[in-house]
Amino acid sequence: MLQLTDIHAGYNRTSVLHGVSIDVPRGQLVCLIGSNGAGKTTTMRVASGMLAPRAGRLALDAQPLDGLAAHHVQRLGVSHVPEGRRVFPSLSVLDNLEVGAYRRARFGLRPDVHDDLERVFGYFPRLKERRQQLAGTLSGGEQQMLAMGRALMGRPRMLLLDEPSMGLSPKLVDDVFGAIAELRGAGMTMLLVEQFAATALELADYAYVMENGRIALHGPARQLKGDPAVREAYLGKAH
Repeated sequence: MLQLTDIHAGYNRTSVLHGVSIDVPRGQLVCLIGSNGAGKTTTMRVASGMLAPRAGRLALDAQPLDGLAAHHVQRLGVSHVPEGRRVFPSLSVLDNLEVGAYRRARFGLRPDVHDDLERVFGYFPRLKERRQQLAGTLSGGEQQMLAMGRALMGRPRMLLLDEPSMGLSPKLVDDVFGAIAELRGAGMTMLLVEQFAATALELADYAYVMENGRIALHGPARQLKGDPAVREAYLGKAH
């Protein structure tokens, strides 16, 4: 579904990605693990159109995405939940979610948007309880749920999830991973960057290990979870 082929990218004069190739098949959860500074977030920014690659190809269902701005990539069905959540703090939970469906909601809250809201509330019941609360007053975990819910309101074909567990309590980490597992079971295509490598590898179908802007290793997630080198380098701090 989503293919990154021989991607080179960076910022100003700094090169970060050096020939990165990743394939995310339809209906699968693919995870990308690696140490801080390995290039994972840069890869996600390229995939969502936030950062144009210097070389290489990016495609969705064989349709080239090269040179498309982030809003055009989003319109084609790729929703990015970036590191740091980035909710609208002065808007209510409900308003934040409706922003995710703005193309349909701008002419009034139509029944299909109501259905989408109920679907999101099914994944994140806590958001339903707090739907009138200002997003800026939510806990970090609740804001992460809201950011994911807002992305789902756009009815994406695939999700890019960048460190969804960062800064969360163990209980909320479990809640967020529970929702990701439900989405995987429902057939949502996802590319996941995650600090808790063991949990990510347990959930994922396929995995890539990134080191210094390159893919060092890839294979079925359960197979990589049992790899001694992966265990030593990345699973010692696993959740």
